This record gives sequence, C-alpha cells and structure tokens, in this order.
Amino acid sequence: MWLTFYTQAGLEDGLSYLGGKPGLWNLLKKMLHPKPKRRFSSQQSLTKATEILSASNSFTVEDRIANDGKYFNLVLQDLDICTLSDMTETTEVALDEMSTLDPRPLHYLATFYRDEPLGLVLSEVDAVDEDESYEHEEQWKTAVVSAKPGDVFVRDVVPGGQADKMGIFEIGDRLAGVNEFPHTGGFESFVGMLQAVPDR
Repeated sequence: MWLTFYTQAGLEDGLSYLGGKPGLWNLLKKMLHPKPKRRFSSQQSLTKATEILSASNSFTVEDRIANDGKYFNLVLQDLDICTLSDMTETTEVALDEMSTLDPRPLHYLATFYRDEPLGLVLSEVDAVDEDESYEHEEQWKTAVVSAKPGDVFVRDVVPGGQADKMGIFEIGDRLAGVNEFPHTGGFESFVGMLQAVPDR
C-alpha cells in the first residue's frame, strides 16, 4: 500500500538548501541518472557529498553556475522573485492575502505493508482536542496553520512502527492519497480509503 504525503519542508526550503551547497544539485542528478551505467556509485556519491558538504559556505553565483549549471541558477532566481511570503509582514491585509496562498510542498510516496499497522496517528485540524500529554503541540500548530477543512495530517508517529522505521514522516505532514487515488474528502473518507485497500 502507498501513502502520498506532503512534507512541511516545502519546495522553497529544499531549493534554498541545494542552492547553498554548489554541486549538490548536480550530484543528485548523477545519483538518479535514468541510465544505470551512468549513475554514480554509492562510494562516488558519498565521496562527492562529503566534499560538497564540508566546503566553505562562501561562494559566488558563478561558482553555482559552474557546479550546477545555468538552468538551476535560473530556477533559484525565479524562486527569489516568486517565493511565498516569509510571514514577516504584519499588516492585516498581508496576513489575509497570505492565508489564501497554497504552499508548494515536497511530494513523497511511502510504501507500507498492508498486514502491519501504519504506525501513524492521523488527525484533522479541527478534530483535535487539547491533550496535555501531547509533546508536539507547538510543532503541530505551526505545521497546520494554513490547513483547509478536510485535510488529514500526521499528528504523531508511533515509536517502532512502520512509519517510524522509515524515518521520513514529521508532525504536520499532510496525507494526500492512498495508492493511486488522491484524497480530498476529510478524515472519515481517508480512513475509509485505508480500510478498503485490498490485502495483497
């Protein structure tokens, strides 16, 4: 069974990180090359990643172009021009406008064994009661600040469960689909989709 989810680390965060480490984008392309014979081996990838991550943080745009190409640099320039608000504006008008903007999150697929529990505690934003023992209240509130009615989120990850072993889920990740089917219908509908997945 697959779960499609959107992580709180959005597209802007990912591209900004890659843009701050010249050569990392190019390394990812080489690791994921469609032709296996042209892919970097794990040893080549580890050596190059160590070199990139240990390099000085001071670099020029020319360095980035030399390491990652003109196209990637243009993507980063467009990101600077078209980025979402960073929530530093405080006027009522700006806050109202920001609430209508959809984030551009990173999209993932996670594969689960159907015969074991997922190991995720799921919730809609408006269905959560105050729980004094809940350890992640601040992270949760930050993650779901722009949630829409019917969105289903990861409220917690069960220690030792399938999701915990994957190590990719965070509080506030939004679930967007089960198997090849997108989800838009609220918590009950999402649970129904999970229960309807055939055993294989």
